[in-house]
Amino acid sequence: MSTEGFRFPLDMEREILETAAAIHPKTIPTLLRACHRIHSWLEPLLYSVIITTEPDDPVFDAIQRKSPAFLQNAVRHVFLGANAVKAAAEHLLPHCSGITSLCFDAFVDRSILGLLANNTHIRKFNISVALDPSILKQPMFLSISHLDIYRDSPVPTKWDDDWCLLASPSLPALTHLCLSDTISVFLLDEVLAGCPRLRVVITAFWRERDWHRALAFANGLTTEDPRAVVMVSGDYTEDWERGARGGEDFWIRAEMFVARKRAGEIEENHYFMG
Repeated sequence: MSTEGFRFPLDMEREILETAAAIHPKTIPTLLRACHRIHSWLEPLLYSVIITTEPDDPVFDAIQRKSPAFLQNAVRHVFLGANAVKAAAEHLLPHCSGITSLCFDAFVDRSILGLLANNTHIRKFNISVALDPSILKQPMFLSISHLDIYRDSPVPTKWDDDWCLLASPSLPALTHLCLSDTISVFLLDEVLAGCPRLRVVITAFWRERDWHRALAFANGLTTEDPRAVVMVSGDYTEDWERGARGGEDFWIRAEMFVARKRAGEIEENHYFMG
């Protein structure tokens, strides 16, 4: 039987191409050149995950040529390096109200967060608290379930300051919390005691060379709360992208670790994941 001129049904063709694009996102530009009809299927996937660290990244020029409606429906996950924050504030964030996970790999001021005021879709958020944690009062935090808060240097912190907002109605959806070791060393016990709705509380060490320091931190914990997890991660950007594309990121690994403790596979007072 001749197969000349054979074509898959459009819905099957779309499923095949979208699956290929999801598994191998770097092939999307090549796939877009195959034929015009697949642009509406795959082009949104090209912008679904944006990772940019420089202000002259070509992605900003490309974004300016897209309609607000396209950006709102396409852009879902955004990772911004320090040098890219200003350009993103001008060209990206005001037009992308559909973002569901956002990482600022740098300190940002309140004016940047103001651009996110109308975004009610953000679920995963990474932010530095170089100033103070009163940023948690902003409306955008109402939808956040996974919050990663870091500070580069240890600064004595008290639970009776604005940190108690972690247990307030300001964050009604919050179930997963990650604190850098520079914050956790002062607040972990208070967070575990004051935030019963949290399912996972991570103390994160983000450099491989901190492995021994992380192990010592975990061994020194006096809590008996199985939700506590101490972990060392490798490349944060790589881990973040893996999660954005549906893979197993540090949130999932920590959640599985806690589940194993609750199932009795690991002692509840074992906190170090490595």
